[in-house]
Amino acid sequence: MSRPTLLFSTLMGDEAKSIARGLQRRDPDLLDRLIEQYQYRLFRYLVYVTGSRERAEDFFQETWIRVLERGHQYDGKSKFEAWLFAIARHLVIDWQRSKKAQSLDTLTDPEQDHSGIAAKNSRHLSRSARIALPGRIAN
Repeated sequence: MSRPTLLFSTLMGDEAKSIARGLQRRDPDLLDRLIEQYQYRLFRYLVYVTGSRERAEDFFQETWIRVLERGHQYDGKSKFEAWLFAIARHLVIDWQRSKKAQSLDTLTDPEQDHSGIAAKNSRHLSRSARIALPGRIAN
């Protein structure tokens, strides 16, 4: 490995360890900086995987809530960005799984009203803390 590559790799590792320590302390300034740094990429990714701007907004908020709640699990051995996007991806996968289960319920018992599940999930997300969304959608 050349010297510039080794230096860059060391700096990246130091940054990841610094992020890990800040998340363990639940440092609000660090969280603000991370949101500012990753908000546009994360939001674009979520719009892409969900196909819905509104749903992406919900997942965007939920992803940052998870970062705050589970920041102590980030150890700094990998890039923070990879960990962040893995959280977002798993939230979407869980949503897709529950959506499939709800569709199957509707097929097997069409007389029963299954809309309550979606309404309950929607209320849960709307009660979550509002986190700054990219651009004008923060309202």
